[in-house]
Amino acid sequence: MFLSNQWIDLYSFVKKNYLVIEGVPSKIERLEPRYGKRCWEIVINDVKLSLPLKLKKEEIKRGMEIQYLPHSKFILKYKVLEK
Repeated sequence: MFLSNQWIDLYSFVKKNYLVIEGVPSKIERLEPRYGKRCWEIVINDVKLSLPLKLKKEEIKRGMEIQYLPHSKFILKYKVLEK
């Protein structure tokens, strides 16, 4: 069965089958394309995710706990870890 990208995580969303990753990013890069979404691209434990620019780089460096959908990597919740 063929599923388009917009529906690929529907089952995971309905069943609340979210993935949670926690840690300090090994890579933090600010993406500002001419067209498209501006965001922070981070890598934690070999998982590449996009975070909104409203976060500061210093906050991201402290560590993050992120809840996301498994296939699309769409972030549902995130929080900065306190040290």
